[in-house]
Amino acid sequence: MEYAVILLVHYTCKPNCRDAFLKCWDERGIGAKTQTEPGCGRFELFIPRDDGEGNRLLLVEYWKDAEAISRHKTQEHYRILQEIKGEFIENTVINMLHP
Repeated sequence: MEYAVILLVHYTCKPNCRDAFLKCWDERGIGAKTQTEPGCGRFELFIPRDDGEGNRLLLVEYWKDAEAISRHKTQEHYRILQEIKGEFIENTVINMLHP
């Protein structure tokens, strides 16, 4: 499958909240559920090596097209992600790439 959209989502966690966010991410199956969506090629969370403050994360998303992203935003696990972001994430920056 070819991907028309790649998203690099940079999260800055609230102080001392990264581990709690990661635990909720895993327990609620956010990544695993998203990975099974039609049009999703990759949905993977990384901890940057150079994160001296211990509060950053990088989410890499590969999508077939904009429609797949729109469908993704209607899913229950997307709603849950928004809730846990509200609790643990201080800032989100999204970079959209078109290969």
